[in-house]
Amino acid sequence: MKISKIILIALIAATGFVSCKKDKVEKQTTAIEGRWVGTYVNEASGNSFYYSFNIKPGGIIEELNAAGQKLGQGTWELDNNILSAHYSWTSGSQYSVIAAFYKEDGKLLGDWGYGDSATNGGTWTMQKSN
Repeated sequence: MKISKIILIALIAATGFVSCKKDKVEKQTTAIEGRWVGTYVNEASGNSFYYSFNIKPGGIIEELNAAGQKLGQGTWELDNNILSAHYSWTSGSQYSVIAAFYKEDGKLLGDWGYGDSATNGGTWTMQKSN
């Protein structure tokens, strides 16, 4: 009888160690750093143009042309999934942007503007490229 109890207790204890583990399924998210490619719309003309950023760690942002060459550089910050940035072209023109960062979809949707205004130029959208 004692042996039966010991075997029963051992079996009950063993099932606790062998129980199924449920894997947690997590949505993949996109980091803000990296190359982004999309288009911007000039509000005055209504025309759409190529637009690309290289968002670097440490708060550095670069605007790139279609060949990947740097047109300008500035700074960026991300607060509550809102990207804001200010940058200057090598010609001296200055721009500002603000965008919602959809990390689950790898998208940026926002507005751009001249100088310190991020809303007086038009709209833009980008997808993460890498």
